[in-house]
Amino acid sequence: MPKLPDITDLGARPTPVSRRQIATNPRPGVVGDAVADLGAQIAGVGIKMNEQRDQLDAAKAKAEFLKRDALTRQELEKDAAGYKTWEQRYTEAMKSAREDASKMIRSRSGRAMFEMETDLDIIRGQGVLAEGARKRDVDAQRGQLQESLAGLQDFALDEKDDAIRENNISAASNLIQAAQNSGIISATDAQDMRRSWTQNYVVQRYETLKRAGDLEGSEKWLNANRNRIDPSAEISLYNGLEDAKQDRFVLNTAEQFVAGISIRDTTAKQSQFTDPLRGRKAVTVEGGKFGAPRDGGSRTHSGVDYAIARGTPIMSGAGAGKATVSKSAKGGNIVTIDHGNGVVTKYMHLDSVNVKTGQQVTDETVLGGVGSTGASSSGNHLHYEVYVDGKKVDPTSIAGTPRQAPRMHDMNSVYRDIDARADKEEWTPELRERVKAQAAKLIERDNVLLERQYRDASGEAAIAIANLPEGITSLEQIPKATRDKMDPVQLAELGAKIRESNRKAAEIKPGGSRSLELDIMRRVDPVGFSKLDLTKDVGKVTDGELRTFILAQADLIAKPKEGPDYRQGIQSAITWGSKYGGVKVSDEDFAAVYDTMNGFIEKVAKTRTPTKDDYDEAFKSATREVKLTGGIWFDRSKPLYDLSVGDLPNSVVADIKKAWPGKEPPTDEQVLEVFRARYADRVR
Repeated sequence: MPKLPDITDLGARPTPVSRRQIATNPRPGVVGDAVADLGAQIAGVGIKMNEQRDQLDAAKAKAEFLKRDALTRQELEKDAAGYKTWEQRYTEAMKSAREDASKMIRSRSGRAMFEMETDLDIIRGQGVLAEGARKRDVDAQRGQLQESLAGLQDFALDEKDDAIRENNISAASNLIQAAQNSGIISATDAQDMRRSWTQNYVVQRYETLKRAGDLEGSEKWLNANRNRIDPSAEISLYNGLEDAKQDRFVLNTAEQFVAGISIRDTTAKQSQFTDPLRGRKAVTVEGGKFGAPRDGGSRTHSGVDYAIARGTPIMSGAGAGKATVSKSAKGGNIVTIDHGNGVVTKYMHLDSVNVKTGQQVTDETVLGGVGSTGASSSGNHLHYEVYVDGKKVDPTSIAGTPRQAPRMHDMNSVYRDIDARADKEEWTPELRERVKAQAAKLIERDNVLLERQYRDASGEAAIAIANLPEGITSLEQIPKATRDKMDPVQLAELGAKIRESNRKAAEIKPGGSRSLELDIMRRVDPVGFSKLDLTKDVGKVTDGELRTFILAQADLIAKPKEGPDYRQGIQSAITWGSKYGGVKVSDEDFAAVYDTMNGFIEKVAKTRTPTKDDYDEAFKSATREVKLTGGIWFDRSKPLYDLSVGDLPNSVVADIKKAWPGKEPPTDEQVLEVFRARYADRVR
């Protein structure tokens, strides 16, 4: 069969002639038309295939372009700080991406169409990034606006001059208006921001004055600025002010009652001078130390200057007393407190004063805030002076030293006086109970401090007694400073016991029942032993025993035992062994058995946790009879716990001392410990 003509040369070549004779066609043009139609169809198929190929290439290129577009945006948005160059960097990146993607399209017309479409995509992407950058720029400018407003507010809060404060408010309003004009914020946002900033400033200033205790100042400020805050905020602030006033009234009233009544007048006693800034970080001003030369050396500095932030609360440096408020050209605002007993403290250059002349203050009363008032002040600081019996004293030399002790109060008397005043002034039941509760809290504080003072003084007395070689025979042997801090009742009881002890000194024998009781207790209950008041045992044990117990107690308090506790196991083993082990341990022997067992158990504990069997074995070893017969030993035996160095052969003692690892020779007790350990290992 002859080959059909190619679409490109159809009709150009002659039709092959068949060797066979073909019948004559009555319509010769029909075949040519059919062949032409077939060629056209085939050509159309080829064109469609080319179009589909171009479409596929364009789709692949567009997908790659969009992928690069998404990745480029993600990378740019990660660089938040560089938002101003987003658009430029995006354009450059996407042109490069388009060039790479267009290589995937084979036809020239397809590449041209792709570039036209992607031009629109790039323009849209530029618009999106430009809008994002614009929003970020607005956010950044809003952040700067907020920082500027916060700075203005902080400056205004610290400013004392009303005119300057008003200028700051105007400056804030102008700043907000400028932001609105530049399109950073809308008119509605500007209005809200202006109202919010002003209200927040008013509230912050109010709270600052209130925290410093200047309730009158905070009320004056609120009255002058109430039109700048919302009604709800105004009501809340006035309610808070009334609550604070009542709190101050309750505290001051309770302090007056508590300070005026006591059943034991101990005001002549001493308690503690304290830091009026209560440990807040302050720096001593250059040249502001006590005694520093002033005015070319013609005078010396009468106090100490502490540089610290303005408004820092100042409290009494010497406990309770009566306040006097004054002013001077050089010292500015001044508070002076007469603490009684010849002690006076003075606080100068205060920014605000929270107390009034004649007011009773305590160590919890805020006197005022640090400031820089007065011509002699060059910056915010506290000038602090202390006078004792009319003489100036260096405050740094007495901080933490005794001044005035807490007092013991008659609660019923305080309550009766509170009720009398409440009836006279027609207090509400709630106010009456609040003053009583505050008085109870102050009294409880004094009671706790007093008990602590008594306990510490009792310990000091016990140490003083322990250091007396011949024992105590008179209260005068206890230092006067210690006696002055002791509970008067306890001191009287101790005096009676000393007198009784002096009468019975000859009758007290070592190893008595009380001595044995204390000896056992310090082993099995060291915590309870450390809390005993050993001054009560004067006259019940010998002076030597009392000294030993006092020193043992001091050692327990100074160095509490750490690590595993074997007391219960040892005590249980002794109890069991005494009942069922055939060895009765008397109270007189308990301490020696306990100490011997403890040595064995501590040795076991170096390698493992002791078991019940170990405690039982320790008891058997401690109570086992050691035969001292043969050789140079005497013909007798003793339990291991009862041995003394004199019971050991000289050669054994010499060997132990020779092998001793310490620089100093071992004590007799250490020699016995080594021997007991060796003996127990040998017979176990």
